[in-house]
Amino acid sequence: VHGDKGILTTAKWIKPLPFQRFLFARFFSMEKEVPEKPQQFESLLKKRKNSGNSSPNEDENIQDADPLRVCVMGLDKFSSENDLIKFCKGSFNPPIGLKAITRKKGKPYAFLAFISKEEKARFEEGMKTVKYKNKKLKVRPVKAGAFGLNEERNVETILKEQQENSERIREVNPADVEAEMKISLRERVCPFADKTYEEQIAQKRGFLEKILRTTSKRALSLTGKPSDIQPKWAVSEAVQGSAANKAPLESFPFCCPLENFIEAPEIARTNYRNKVEFTIGFSHEREGKVSVGFNKGNFSKGFMFVERGDEIPLMHPITFKIAHLLEDFIVESGFAPFDRFRHTGYWRNLIIRLSVRTREILIVVVGSSANVGGMESEEGAKLKQSIKDNFVAKVQGELGDSFTLKGFGLMDHSGKSDSVPFDAPIEMLYGEDKYTEYILGKKFELGTRSFLQVNTEMCDILYKLIGDQLSIDKDTVLLDICSGIGTIGICLGSESRKIIGIECVPSAIEDANKNAALNGIENIENKCGKVEDVISEVIKPYAGTHKIVGIVDPPRAGLHDSVAKALRTCKGLDTLVYVSCNPDAMIDNILTMCLPANNKRKGPPFTPIKAFGVDLFPQTDHYECVMLLKRLYDA
Repeated sequence: VHGDKGILTTAKWIKPLPFQRFLFARFFSMEKEVPEKPQQFESLLKKRKNSGNSSPNEDENIQDADPLRVCVMGLDKFSSENDLIKFCKGSFNPPIGLKAITRKKGKPYAFLAFISKEEKARFEEGMKTVKYKNKKLKVRPVKAGAFGLNEERNVETILKEQQENSERIREVNPADVEAEMKISLRERVCPFADKTYEEQIAQKRGFLEKILRTTSKRALSLTGKPSDIQPKWAVSEAVQGSAANKAPLESFPFCCPLENFIEAPEIARTNYRNKVEFTIGFSHEREGKVSVGFNKGNFSKGFMFVERGDEIPLMHPITFKIAHLLEDFIVESGFAPFDRFRHTGYWRNLIIRLSVRTREILIVVVGSSANVGGMESEEGAKLKQSIKDNFVAKVQGELGDSFTLKGFGLMDHSGKSDSVPFDAPIEMLYGEDKYTEYILGKKFELGTRSFLQVNTEMCDILYKLIGDQLSIDKDTVLLDICSGIGTIGICLGSESRKIIGIECVPSAIEDANKNAALNGIENIENKCGKVEDVISEVIKPYAGTHKIVGIVDPPRAGLHDSVAKALRTCKGLDTLVYVSCNPDAMIDNILTMCLPANNKRKGPPFTPIKAFGVDLFPQTDHYECVMLLKRLYDA
């Protein structure tokens, strides 16, 4: 059915399913009977066209619409009834009077019932400008007694069930607590700390070798049809054709040679983290005392404690001293730590960023302002003043001459999730939200949200390794993909023809421009946007006339598939270094970019040339993988 032209095309008549019948009923201006035969559809289409109401979105003429209900369309599949209740309460002032909800899990729509016609009208008017999860939803009328409303649930019932579930979670089994408490924080946070460093490197090298073999195995399994071309880098005499699926992993070749696994120097093996995120809660080991440290427990079993992490050899000792000071201040403040089961309390996290090179430190405390009436309330204002007058001075006294406190701020996160939103607001109570760091001799200003490798010494080694693979000269255009605050491009591209940074976070682009100016870098252009949207445009002037090389250092989850495809189809980009802190997630990206072309995989493929392991995270089971990719047109 094409509503705009009133045309019905039927290759074969199919009786509509119930939900299709519901949609058709809305489309045909809420006809009481949905047509069962094609001829009836044609009649109704003609009637609709003659009435001048040919668009399915023009529902204003509906005569029997429910006076208290609407249908909201465009929801993501994860949106729950509680999310919608929270939205109606938090996005409107005063909160919308919501009475009931009909929401089927996984569906892109929901029905909302309001306590009055006035509240329904206020919701419809507000939704013209208000967004739900940064997305504009469609609001449509609902036919009285429409399909699906028999599953409507009262808001009071939903909230009561939520409270009951919360209380039920807290029925804790003492045996579960005892079992969890036996596992030390040292074992959880740095599981390799009790191994010799040689053993750590040997095991991590084994992890990376498995990744390289798995990449080859996956490549052959995806190209196993007789019509497929299999990549030469994945084929060996031991595994060919359809037999590859049954062969053991050890029989597959590396997708490229493993050149080296670079070890950390002694200075970078302990106390190396330049960013620490502590959780604030109550201790089990210290009999319920306030604790600033790390999680220990099992959330799904109804218990989660926070224990001090002084024995963990990854953090600078000064960070633990600040954590202990905050414990005492929290007790004096009269505000409790945030309870992740009941969602009460204020104090949530302590974030510390520092540089041992500049001896500067930045501190931010995360709190739930909604639980103290907002930071502008009388209680919130007293808390802020107490931090300014008392806690900041205590921190400065503890730091002495060892570090300079550059800034102290409060970040507001009043949501239920432990994951702090990237754009959570920060109010600086002292100084500024920035400190200085040096990487490969270049000066950078970083803030609370800035990304930087957590091991500064190893970051130097990593960047130098990347530069060695690219042979950057005055004719090179350096493409810094997912550029963040610009560290890689600025460190490696000062002698290049052009540095082009691509980043989708506007604040990171601003920081990158400031850092370029700090270092006198003028041959740089930072582009804000999605990689897949802007990459072809920004390198078009240089394709075919200059050597274009790229570096991509994505988040832990790897690149979105659309980005990997955009890199593959980017004309002129023939050399790429892929840097991954989670090589398991890297495999899919490598296959997207490197498997032979077919109807689905457009563009000439890259070929894995060589790989390196880099130990940026000593004492843990994590490491960094660097892989060089090139297009080999002759091959």
